[in-house]
Amino acid sequence: GSGSAAAAEEKKDEGDADAAGGGDDDDAGLDGEKVDRVVNLMFERCYADREYGHALGVAFEAGEIAKVVEVLDRCRADGAPDEALRTLRYALDASVGLVSDRLFRDEVLGMAADHLKGQFDSGGDESVRRSAAVSLCRARQLLGQPKPVSELVTALLDGTEDESLLGLQLCFDLVDTGDQRYVDAVAGGLPAKAEAAEGEEGAGAAS
Repeated sequence: GSGSAAAAEEKKDEGDADAAGGGDDDDAGLDGEKVDRVVNLMFERCYADREYGHALGVAFEAGEIAKVVEVLDRCRADGAPDEALRTLRYALDASVGLVSDRLFRDEVLGMAADHLKGQFDSGGDESVRRSAAVSLCRARQLLGQPKPVSELVTALLDGTEDESLLGLQLCFDLVDTGDQRYVDAVAGGLPAKAEAAEGEEGAGAAS
């Protein structure tokens, strides 16, 4: 009789322990929901105050690519090109300085590049377009993508006088980075007509 009573008591203790463990899981679930609510409130406060850089920092800390997308989209929808440009520059700097996960970093850089291209193509304020072009080239370089930069420089050199000057500035900026392999790759994607023209001039002088 005493043996069965002891076994029953032991079983009761195990049941109590299981119940306690289940309670911890429930508490953890509630805590997780609470944290999510607090984080979402932080984002909403940032949006209300138009502190998009701060919101982006929170998204980076959380490692939430969906939140990065949300912040950049909200910033663009706000309709302030200068603020959008500042936020995109922050995205470039932070992705290099704060983000250790290569895949996450490249996703952020890719999104920033897409938004910068949109700003450049929008045909708005010239100073914003110039700054967007400079930052766009930096993003493409960080991603190791020379072809889009070659295409951008080519289009600028074929454009107005101001656009040609911007194209030359981008070339100088690239050379100043000291990344010779990338510079060569961009140069390799440029049209050869300038070189051909120089060759014709040399031949004409010789004759």
